Amino acid sequence: MLGISFLGLLPKIPALSGQTAFYALLLIGNTIWAGIHLNNFKENRDKKILFVLPQFVGGIFLSYIYLKFGLFGSVLAHFAGNAIILSSHKVHKVTIIDGLHILYGALCAWISYRLMTKPLSDMLTWFSTEPVFKLPGWTFWDYVLATVFIASIMGLVFDLLLYDRGSLEQDEKERSVGIVVTTYLLAFPIQFGLMLGAFSLLGWLGVGVFYRIICVALIFGLPSKQDSLGAVSRQFWAGLPYVYIMGCLLMGLGFIQTVAWALTMSVIALPSRLLHKHDD
Repeated sequence: MLGISFLGLLPKIPALSGQTAFYALLLIGNTIWAGIHLNNFKENRDKKILFVLPQFVGGIFLSYIYLKFGLFGSVLAHFAGNAIILSSHKVHKVTIIDGLHILYGALCAWISYRLMTKPLSDMLTWFSTEPVFKLPGWTFWDYVLATVFIASIMGLVFDLLLYDRGSLEQDEKERSVGIVVTTYLLAFPIQFGLMLGAFSLLGWLGVGVFYRIICVALIFGLPSKQDSLGAVSRQFWAGLPYVYIMGCLLMGLGFIQTVAWALTMSVIALPSRLLHKHDD
């Protein structure tokens, strides 16, 4: 990523412009980037250039993505690479509960797909640089069915890849259903209020609508502390698009209907939540 910084900033200096300077900055920046990773090794005998060669090659690859797709594309590729590597760190055992999660996810995906009357392609406008949030002809339940289908498919992918699920604190496991529902009733309005505030603040700073949604999704989709790196990876990559869609719904449906949508989604996810509470 340091190589990307070099390519993004230093060529603006007249003395460092041109093709020769470009390749020099590419090599120097990624060499420094790889060298920084030597600090990952505690023992001096392990601090060898050969051990950070993957970081150098990866930096070259990310630099190419930066030139081709911009900073956001390179950062996303970097996160994706880490997610694949981190997924191998697993601490939870595979049990019958995991099978039940898969069955319930498949059932939700099948039912929502059968009930959908609007094509998912209508939602592509949310991912354009000039998104239209309120989809023509869509009702509240159209949004619910579409998001249930998307969330179920994403959950199935991570379940089938045997990613660890997020851990529950001991006190959370002991909470009753009533307390959980009450917590949601209080938490959702606060969360959506904060999201609206962040969206408005970014707009006041002159950030475009698309990038405002991206920023809000990154801020509110950050993973919390988990038992394994695989669980962190799952929480981030499942949470990021989900929070992005949530932000789009907030802009399209408004505050009240988005809270109603979130509560509806929580009710649908309740069986999976109960299964998770009984998992190891």
